[in-house]
Amino acid sequence: MWNMKSQQHLVAAALGLAGALITSCGSQAYQAGSTSLAQAAPGTFQIAAKVDIVLAQEDMGSMYEAYNQLATQFPGFLNQLQSSGWDYHFTVVPLTTQVSPLQAVASQYDANWGSSWISPYPGAVEGSPGQGENLSASLFSTPSSFGGFAWANTFTSNVNNGQEYGLLNITQNLLAMQGASSSTNLIRNDALLVVVVLSNEDDSSGVTYCPRSGDGLLVPCNGTYQSSLNTYQQEMLNLKGGNASGVKFYAAVANEQNYNESCLGGNSAVGTRYQAMASMLGGQSYDICTSQISGVLSSLSSSLQAVRMSYETKYLFIASAPNLSTLTVTKYPGGDTSNPQVIPQSSTNGWTYDGQLTNVYAIDSPIPMNLSSGYAIELHGAAKLEGNDTAVVNFTPANLQNTAG
Repeated sequence: MWNMKSQQHLVAAALGLAGALITSCGSQAYQAGSTSLAQAAPGTFQIAAKVDIVLAQEDMGSMYEAYNQLATQFPGFLNQLQSSGWDYHFTVVPLTTQVSPLQAVASQYDANWGSSWISPYPGAVEGSPGQGENLSASLFSTPSSFGGFAWANTFTSNVNNGQEYGLLNITQNLLAMQGASSSTNLIRNDALLVVVVLSNEDDSSGVTYCPRSGDGLLVPCNGTYQSSLNTYQQEMLNLKGGNASGVKFYAAVANEQNYNESCLGGNSAVGTRYQAMASMLGGQSYDICTSQISGVLSSLSSSLQAVRMSYETKYLFIASAPNLSTLTVTKYPGGDTSNPQVIPQSSTNGWTYDGQLTNVYAIDSPIPMNLSSGYAIELHGAAKLEGNDTAVVNFTPANLQNTAG
């Protein structure tokens, strides 16, 4: 039941792009009026967009100097994802070997947080929305307690005769973490997949080398350089049904322009193939030899921000069934509360009430994301939310009557 203080708080939060679900309670008699619940597009995350991040960390001794930066900088990066409203999973795999992750971090939208769990959208039930929502409890860690980065005593040296099979190991690890055979729930079918490579070496997965005529220098032969890249790109895309909008690849590697043999305390090689994969999968490349890890993470955060601004929200959710005759939806383009636009009830450029739905995609473009369940308002055509658009849903709950006055 609403009292005046609760009503004022709700309105202020709705107009201020609230980042959390607002609920109310009280002992006063309920006055049948309007219930307002703020909804926002993924740009402001009332419905938290899902992202699964896998860091493939160079585990050769040449990256020894980077370990402390990783261990100290990543918790802040993950906390920033949380404060931005991302429903994230994060883990680390070694770049040169295929090893099952021993630890993973999840945002507070994961039920493993217990009493600190945050509802990802109005009406969500803890642990139930979507498929594969929660990490395996045996892997779960908070950002501050995560210890899954490669420790100094796990670094390897000169494995595979100096060849680095990074892309091969990444794809094998990803395949092991997704699908019916995986019990980890690390990679979710309804989340953006982000792969980040941190290395001062180059990849040679699937490349056959032949002696070059004239000087005998070993070089890639028979087109295996590009064909292998195409193979690993397709394997990653297959994890998202072939949709290029579902996967992003980022390469923090030695860069050709600023290349030097000593990079992060050891000999290095330009990460040409990792850079090529980043270009093929819509990500970015960073120069790990001249940039601090903190700078790379800051740029990565900005890149993810740009990605989610393109998302389109199809469904809004409310916590209970409404009296349909009282239901109104107001949209604020770009989050501008001085420019309210009342959305009409329409199946073309407006809203329709679909009742209680189970496992529908709240985000429908550029790739279906965020399986959600609840009392659903479907947006159509120009009424859909993009970027920082917000909306407020007003309604009288169907099962409540006036008990005052």
